[in-house]
Amino acid sequence: MCGLLGLFSQHPIDPTLLAAMTDSMTHRGPDSQGLEILNLSDTLHIGLGHRRLSILDLSPKGAQPMTLLDRYKLIFNGEIFNFIELKAELEALGYPIHTGTDTEIIALAYHKWGVQALSKFNGMWAFVLLDTQTQTVLISRDRFGVKPLYTYHNPDTKTWICASEIKAILAHPSLTPTPNLTQCQQYLDSGPAEHQAETCFEGITRFPAASYWEGPADRLLTQPIKPQLFWTLPPPAPDEIFDPQKAETLAKTYRDLLTDAVRLRLRADVPIGSALSGGLDSASIVYLVNQLLHEANATENQKTFSCVYHHPDAAHCDESPYIQRLAKDLNLNAFSIEPNPDDIPQRHPQLITALECPPNTTLQSSWHTFHLVSQTFFPPQTPVGKTMLAKAPESQFIARHGLAGLNEEGEKCDYGASRNRVTVTLDGQGADEQLGGYAHNVMFYLANTSPQAAFGQALAFWKNSPNKGYVTKGLACNLLKTLLGPVLASKLIKIAMPKVNPYVDLNAYLQHEFLTKLPNLLHYADATSMAFSIESRMPFMDYRLVNFLATVPACYKMHEGWTKWLARKAFNGLLPDDIVWRKSKMGWPVPEDAWFSGPLQKWLASTLQASRFITQFKTQSTPVRRLNLALWHQIFFETK
Repeated sequence: MCGLLGLFSQHPIDPTLLAAMTDSMTHRGPDSQGLEILNLSDTLHIGLGHRRLSILDLSPKGAQPMTLLDRYKLIFNGEIFNFIELKAELEALGYPIHTGTDTEIIALAYHKWGVQALSKFNGMWAFVLLDTQTQTVLISRDRFGVKPLYTYHNPDTKTWICASEIKAILAHPSLTPTPNLTQCQQYLDSGPAEHQAETCFEGITRFPAASYWEGPADRLLTQPIKPQLFWTLPPPAPDEIFDPQKAETLAKTYRDLLTDAVRLRLRADVPIGSALSGGLDSASIVYLVNQLLHEANATENQKTFSCVYHHPDAAHCDESPYIQRLAKDLNLNAFSIEPNPDDIPQRHPQLITALECPPNTTLQSSWHTFHLVSQTFFPPQTPVGKTMLAKAPESQFIARHGLAGLNEEGEKCDYGASRNRVTVTLDGQGADEQLGGYAHNVMFYLANTSPQAAFGQALAFWKNSPNKGYVTKGLACNLLKTLLGPVLASKLIKIAMPKVNPYVDLNAYLQHEFLTKLPNLLHYADATSMAFSIESRMPFMDYRLVNFLATVPACYKMHEGWTKWLARKAFNGLLPDDIVWRKSKMGWPVPEDAWFSGPLQKWLASTLQASRFITQFKTQSTPVRRLNLALWHQIFFETK
């Protein structure tokens, strides 16, 4: 929810400028704008801006900047999902509660517990909390960096800015946009790095995840800040011998924690839906949402949204059979959309604009899915247990007044009679990085398992793994270590695989991916959803579940030739077998090879040829990365 802006300056703040900077993020908060300027001294002026996406307490009482206890000013982007429990705790301590928002709870919790309050929050957030009595500031970002927060400091003009989007910072006249060439080169060489402080814009940095800064407000103008961590991942659990009884207990704990994570993320005063890819992670969330809705005696069926590919050239990316199976079994209102490659030259620059730093792919499955969510409305007569496919005629997407499409039997459906739009979705990011869901994770597991078990495990993975190359590599690494010893084996493997050390324990490697690769996916989810004024909530990023999975030994994540075994065990018998024990893995794929060797080939070539910026980088990067960087530079530095 929302977009925030904090402008700290030695000079008086122009309200027109504050409004313009804030309104550059209107898509993050289309429901209202909030502005406040505080002149704390002749040399300390603070502008607070906020765009609101109303989700909890839709009344004006939820507007921001919010004033609390006659001293705190708060701007906040995100959700504190356990705010009801914290509200009860604070009320018992004598704190009066005046709104139905989680925003109010942040300030009251800080007043009671100080920065220790951050460890009590279960959610995703970025916020700036100003204490006008002491002129101190608390700035914080959630444990995993789900919600973005960018910063800029100009010591010459004594200006410090933080915002939910880089676009808001670029709107300030003290900043001349300049590409960070080092970061651009790194992007081309190894892909995006959302976990790093530096961005592709010179001088604009990311406030780190799981961190806070607390100090005098005027210090922001003169000194670089040094945020402090308030949370770290537990140490990776060592492996052990598989115990069937323990496996049952771990599977139940996993399911219980995920269920409660979903329960908390269903708290909203607006309609909620789910993104459904057809894989186990999103299917697990959809199943649990259905169970919780049933327990609450809900009268409406769950709404799900998917991206499908029926064109023959893109069929290898299509997951519609799994989506349709789940829609039928769970009686879902399941909506799908199929991208038209002819639309990509228009739509992809919009994606780059939303992400602000270039992504690794075109992300069109994610982009189209959230576009579908934003354009779909639900009258009472909406059919259930069917999948509705949105056909985008020519280069046009679904019209603003509703959805006109086809159901799975080819019948016309018109869903424009109601403006009951879904504002929140529950999505499946984060499970693979914690449970070992990727094919390459098999290599790390086999390379480090016991020599006695390695061959038998490899045979099982050969049977179930869609990518047998990683199975072969893992077994070969294990045999080399057994025959030659770890030192010599490591030297030989480094020659063959210089960028990868397969002798890193699986859980240690998963934590590495969690901290370095997952932030990219979290950023994609936030940016693509908020571009359409949709809030994406991620149950797998509940910190209780994250802490638990860090303590689960590798043998319960990889077992009997299955990746992500614990998650499969937890939902065995609850979801269809062809989803639980599915061998193939996609994860919102995009048929980019077919597009860029076919209908988009000329567009790709002409875009790259027209970019003078991209020619200065000498690297064997992927065509899509080069395309994304060329478009990024065109959008942010060449377009007037």
